[in-house]
Amino acid sequence: KQVLTKSQDNYRLELRKKEASFNQPLIDQLKKANTKIDLGSQLLKRHLAVAELFDIIGQLTIQGVRFTSFEFASPEATNQSSASSDLKVTMKGVGNNFVSIAYQSDVLGQSERFGKKKPIKNPVLSDLVLDQNGKVSFTFTGYVNPSDILYENTLTTDNNSSTN
Repeated sequence: KQVLTKSQDNYRLELRKKEASFNQPLIDQLKKANTKIDLGSQLLKRHLAVAELFDIIGQLTIQGVRFTSFEFASPEATNQSSASSDLKVTMKGVGNNFVSIAYQSDVLGQSERFGKKKPIKNPVLSDLVLDQNGKVSFTFTGYVNPSDILYENTLTTDNNSSTN
C-alpha cells in the first residue's frame, strides 16, 4: 500500500510540473478564440440569405409584372401562431393587365411546377386597382420556410453546383 501511495504522490507531483509548463496565456487566448468561432458558427447556421429569396421571386416574376416594394417579417413580428415558423413576404407590384396578374398568381402559387424547389406558400394577390393608364397595381402576400433560405444551405447548394 505504501508503494502505491508513494507512486501516486509522485504522479501528482509530476502532473503539477507538467501543468506549470503549459503556456496559460496561450490557453486563455485559444479559449476566447474558440468561443468566438462557436458563436460565429451559430450565427451562420441561423442567418437567412435574403438574396436567395430575391432569386426565387426574380425567377418566378413573369414578363409584364414588376414588383415595386418588398418586405418580409418573422412569425414573431406578424403575430403568427407558434406552430408556423414561416416568414411572411409582402410585396406591392404593377402588372400590364388583369390577365398578367392572374397568370402571375398561378406562377407564384405553383412555384414547384415552374422549376423552383423552394415554394412560396399560400400566395395571395389582393388590393387590385386599375389605374387610368390601364395598369393594375396589386399587393402580394406569401410565406417562405426559413430553412429554404438559410445561408448555410445556400453555401452547400453553391458548392454542389460549382463542382458539377
